[in-house]
Amino acid sequence: MIKFFDFTHMRNLFLFFVLFFFQLKLVAQFDSLSRLQYDVSLNDVWGYEDELGNEYAIVGLYDGISIVEVSNPANPVELFRSYGPETAWRDIKVFGDHAYVTNENRNGMRIYNLSVLPYSYAIPNKEFEGGVGKEFETAHNVFIDEKGRAYVVGTDRGGMIIYDLTEDPWNPKEIGYYDQNYIHDIYVKNDTAYSAMISDGFFKILDVSNPNSINFISSHPTKGLQTHNTWISNNGNYLFTTDEVNGGEIGVYDISDKTDPEKIESYKSRELGDEMPHNVIIKDSIAFVSYYTDGVIALDVSNPENVLEVDRFDTYKQGSGPGSSGNWGVYPFLKSGNILVSDIENGLYVLGYEHKNAGYLEGVVLAKETGFPLNAVKVQVLGGKSDKTYFDGEYKVGEIGTGTITVVFSLSGYKTKTIIVDLVENQITLYDMKLEKLPIGDLIVQLSLQNLETPEGASVSIYGDDYEEELMFDSSTVTFQAPQGTYRLNVGKWGYVNECLDYVIDSLRDTVRVNLISGYYDDFSANQDWKVYSVKDDPIWQRVQPKASFGSSGIQQDPSEDATLADCDNWAFCTGINENFSASSTTVNWTNYLVSKEVEVASPDVDATISFSYWLALSESSLDTVKIGVIQNSDTIYNQNFTKDNEQLKWKKSSFNVSDIIDPSNPFKFIVKVTDDLNPWDLVDFAIDEFSIDFHNNISEFKPNCLVPNFNGWENTCGEKSFLILNSIGQIVIKGRGDKINLSRLKTGVYIIFVEGDKPRKIFWNEL
Repeated sequence: MIKFFDFTHMRNLFLFFVLFFFQLKLVAQFDSLSRLQYDVSLNDVWGYEDELGNEYAIVGLYDGISIVEVSNPANPVELFRSYGPETAWRDIKVFGDHAYVTNENRNGMRIYNLSVLPYSYAIPNKEFEGGVGKEFETAHNVFIDEKGRAYVVGTDRGGMIIYDLTEDPWNPKEIGYYDQNYIHDIYVKNDTAYSAMISDGFFKILDVSNPNSINFISSHPTKGLQTHNTWISNNGNYLFTTDEVNGGEIGVYDISDKTDPEKIESYKSRELGDEMPHNVIIKDSIAFVSYYTDGVIALDVSNPENVLEVDRFDTYKQGSGPGSSGNWGVYPFLKSGNILVSDIENGLYVLGYEHKNAGYLEGVVLAKETGFPLNAVKVQVLGGKSDKTYFDGEYKVGEIGTGTITVVFSLSGYKTKTIIVDLVENQITLYDMKLEKLPIGDLIVQLSLQNLETPEGASVSIYGDDYEEELMFDSSTVTFQAPQGTYRLNVGKWGYVNECLDYVIDSLRDTVRVNLISGYYDDFSANQDWKVYSVKDDPIWQRVQPKASFGSSGIQQDPSEDATLADCDNWAFCTGINENFSASSTTVNWTNYLVSKEVEVASPDVDATISFSYWLALSESSLDTVKIGVIQNSDTIYNQNFTKDNEQLKWKKSSFNVSDIIDPSNPFKFIVKVTDDLNPWDLVDFAIDEFSIDFHNNISEFKPNCLVPNFNGWENTCGEKSFLILNSIGQIVIKGRGDKINLSRLKTGVYIIFVEGDKPRKIFWNEL
């Protein structure tokens, strides 16, 4: 059944949401059965069943492995521990009655003979480093296919080594070697290998039917370019990948034609979050993902083009966000149906799991007036999955099990529609939605400036419900055509004070007149054409309404509001604002610059005072800096330097006189430099607001030509005076008092000389 929901009945709405979320709680699939803690950190986990049906977890530890009987899942018992090379990386696989464990330290691969279980807990084991002349010391991963072939990858020998285990699993026999690319992880089935090339950012499909002559079939990049692991569906037609990067995704690819993989779907733990996935493993129609700080997540992949979350269990209670803490591995293949989960910090979890699949809602969103498909429609299941249409108008959503969902269809310029749908598990319900355009109105914005300048270059932004647009003036008027409703207008131009106002666009063609008052003031509510730059990658500066992000310790690193609530709409210029990401992901990377437009001073007798508010966030160990200064001609001079020793995590005010560093009678620009060179990486964030320039008479009695050059520097003909010498980045290199200024110990370069009672002077000093 599909029906439209009437939002006017608020009482029914409240009751509906109570029932809706209660229903969601009832379909939770994971059940925590037990946890076994360790005194060392964990890595991988795998499972084993002996001839009597007893179940075991083989747990990778920092200093070896642990074998735990989990036949009674409520009471796991460690039976055996083996110590080995210390490393954060181990991988474990089982073939028959033997376990194979790789590590990234030394001694090759360790083999354990598990056939003695359950009669003995002294597990025979040995180191295996390959044949004579074909040794390896370290390996990142091992996979064993249905033919009993072990594929050891990420080795110090390079590439991939293939061993046959069927003849003698205690003494593997090398039958193939592949030395192209570094392979991080691999999945092999039906003589086809799906290799994860994390360093190259793609997966590669290989024909391994002849291990001595491996042939390339195809490759495909993954979105995050950190392709960490691969796994395929039971029917072999779909490949699943993880990108081990903050904010990475689970990618789904149609590989029915292995020569031409096609991406068809993706999944993220949090739509806008920066959590990092590790490994994906498929059992039947469920994908189990070890998702680091978000624990283990189960996905219904029976319909690979419409992946839906079944449930999640958070093993990492310390928090969420980026990084590789938390759930490392998951093993879902025990006959009991229980799930083994290894958490790096928190030990081994045994989870119960009740299998349920999804019911699906799919269709096309069309324009009611034309019948054409609509692009960029957001389709949101309340409390569940969202999707966005593309040029074909198709959407795919759903929910776990059989039940009722509420779905909202929204697109700027169209009326939002909400429907209630009854879904049935393992069935697809088809529904095509038609959205009706909102009525359009015209608004003319007419701009005048106080000093009668042309408005060319001024901006006006309009903000409404699900609608925003920015226009630039090239004459005195611009015209908005927007859905009828109430809007906020923000108007600005460099050298003027921003103006903001509310206006209702209706069926009439209206004109609103705006007059800007001259003055250098910017609360950043309108676009005054500041420029942003970065030495590498995209700049992370944003003109934005601040939204707080938090560090791993729970401390708020970014502002949640601008410096004052008295201006227009809470805007500021910030680095990396995103409330969905943690502070460690929104911080500056590399060095970023924020630069104003040029300031012109009308008279040589006028000085300028620059004032601004700022927010500073640096980690305790940070060596990074934030520098403030000016650009004049080809010179950049910094006179303010913020470090970890400055007061942080609150809005502060600062100011300086331009004449303290340059001659203010010539044009200049204001600059902010945020340095984060990642060597070492430290958290650094910065925000600026309430920027203003105040002009005032310069009452200092300058005596030009007091300085004359001599052999070692300069001589002050006006007598003994205090002086400072600054280098090009604003550092004081010499200070003193006298009538002689000795520069002989300076290196060749540009310097600024400040002498008491005289104008700043830029010089070029040539080292003798």
